[in-house]
Formats: sequence, structure tokens, C-alpha cells
Amino acid sequence: MNKIIMSLICVTPFITCFSCTDTESTDKVVTLLPSIKKIFILDDSSKALSIQNQVFENDADDKSYFTFLNVNLNSIDFFELETSRFSHRIKFEKEGPNGIGTLGGYLVHTVDSIFVVRENTYLIYLMKANKVINKYDLLNEERSANTSLPWVQSGRLITKIGDLLVLAGVPDDTRTIAARKKAKNMITLNIQTKKVNRYLDFPSLFLHDGKPWSNYYSNFYYCINFSKNSILYSFAAYENIIESNLSFVPTKEHLAQSQFIDKIRVDNNPYSDDTPFPKAFFFYGQQPSYGAIIYDQYREVYYRFATYPQKKTIKNKEVFIGKNTIIILDKNLKKIGKIEMDSVYKNNCFVTPQGLFIQHHTDIENQSVFERYDLDDGKGRLR
Repeated sequence: MNKIIMSLICVTPFITCFSCTDTESTDKVVTLLPSIKKIFILDDSSKALSIQNQVFENDADDKSYFTFLNVNLNSIDFFELETSRFSHRIKFEKEGPNGIGTLGGYLVHTVDSIFVVRENTYLIYLMKANKVINKYDLLNEERSANTSLPWVQSGRLITKIGDLLVLAGVPDDTRTIAARKKAKNMITLNIQTKKVNRYLDFPSLFLHDGKPWSNYYSNFYYCINFSKNSILYSFAAYENIIESNLSFVPTKEHLAQSQFIDKIRVDNNPYSDDTPFPKAFFFYGQQPSYGAIIYDQYREVYYRFATYPQKKTIKNKEVFIGKNTIIILDKNLKKIGKIEMDSVYKNNCFVTPQGLFIQHHTDIENQSVFERYDLDDGKGRLR
């Protein structure tokens, strides 16, 4: 069976309220130590920063592959993970009988079974290489507060559980509190029956303000721990991690707060969602927020990304720059460590038996650089 090594995904909020346990642990303190770097050499058609990457094991040749979405070529590019060498590329047509439009996300289940999302639509295609095998429509009713547009990116990947494809979505209507109370953020598709279901409400903190929230603060991420049959959700504006079962019924909340983030003011939003991207991106890049939640099945720990503004002086002017931190949680979601990082792309990472790989910024245009971080308790690397 083809196993997905990296299962970073996304999900959203709930109205239901739960008791939250204090998850600070004093048993041991761990950190992440930088180790080796993996450098993937790109051609002129590729960008170093991709909206999605995925690592998977191919049983056919017993190799692991690093893949990423190449927006310039409408393709998925494959690299051998061990050697970092380019392997091959699957380029998708936009028009015609095998056309899938613009590629907006994917899941490489096997080399002959790839699910792709058509960008800004509700359409999913099952592909064998670049040939369409099946087509699915996630919009089985009129657009409403109950429907969601699938949105795939690192930290919000597609996952397959049996016959179900699981996707994070963006609710189609969040303009009012009444709409937000109806909004569903998680989407499942049964690939045999083509039945679509939606789950997960916004949490109660999203319902206090009558003004619409920016999508930035409504963003969420998720991961799945198959050994515990649980899904963990990390919301951009919420300090708690929310846990649900594989039926998407929320069961617990776990405090996983960064010491650098006191409270996220969601009403501090001077820009609407139609503000020009660079201007809004610069503003939100300086705001505190939580990012992806990642499960490391090899060391039985979780990593939660967070960003907080840090004051710096540049050219005699004080500015706030977003700084990244990772909160480390044990298998029971107790906080056991943290680490601060500069020049990393939060959420762009993957886990292997060797460690956690995080993408770093580089000025070299034809390189995509991932540095490995090893879990360490002060006495040595933890395997």
C-alpha cells in the first residue's frame, strides 16, 4: 500500500465548546537542532516556493519521492528524496478531453492514481499520468453558507481514508454571523459513490464580531494521527489545538499557545479580501498567527508553527518583521519544547524517518532548500 509520509492538512472551526486542558509538561524539554540540508536543483520553469509539496513512498520501485506543484508548467515535479535528483514531471493539459484547467492541488496516491483539484472550482479529477480516469463535482447543491470551495496548500493537503478523500475548504459565505454559524469547512468525497459531505463549524470566537473576517484569520490547518484515529486542527487565530475522531466529531481541546503571542486581535483588520495582494500580504505577514500542525509518526510528537511580529530597525526605521516559532508537543499533546527560526517558509515542510525538513529561504533562484531538524533532549538526538 502506498503510504503518505507527509500528511499536513487543514481544517476549520467549531461552534461546540469544550473544556480545555492545560497541556504544559514538565517531564522533559526538547528542541530541534539543525542538521543536513537537502537541495533540489530546479530548471528555469520552476519556482523555489511552491504552494504545495508532498512526499510519498512508491511501492513499485521502493523509493521515496519529493513532489511539488509547478505553477508555471501546470505540472507535478518529482525528485528522488534520497539523492535530491530530478526524476520526472507530469504535465497536465488545461483544455480538451484530458484538460483539468489550472492545477490547484493534488494527492499522489500511487504513480497511476493521482487526484487533482481544478483551481477555484469544485472539480476533482482522478488521473493516470496526465489522462483523466474519473471526474467528481463537490458542489452537489446551490452555493450557500453550507458549501465550501476546496483549498489545497501545504498544511492543507488532500488525504485519503479508505474510499474517502478529505479536503479542507473555504466556506462560500461568511459575511454574517448567521452565515458563519452554518458554514462547514471540511469536505469529504466518497470516490466510489461520489457522495459529498461537509463537516466542522466555526469555533465560537468567530461568532462574536458581526463584521466579516478576513480569510487570513479564518485559515486553518490539520494533520491526522492514524495510530490514534484522530484529527488535529490548528486555527490561525486560536491558541488551542482541537482534536476530533475520524468521523469529524470534535472531542477535546489542547492548549498549544506560543509564549510570544498573547492574544490575536481578529478585529485588527484594515484590509478586505479584495485589497491588492502585496499590500495585504505585507500587513498580515507582520501579524501574530498560528500555522500548520504536523504529526511526526516516527518520534510520536507534534509540531505547531506560529508567527509573531518582532521589532527591528532597518535603515534607521523601526519595523515589525514576522518571526517563526515551532511549538513541540508530545503524543498526548503536552507542550515539551519550542524553537525560534528565521528565514523559513512556515508550513512548507515534511517528515521522514530521519527528521523534520523545513524549507529555507535562499537567494539562489534555481534551488529549493530544505534543512533537516533533529529532535534533541539535551542528551542527544531522539529517534
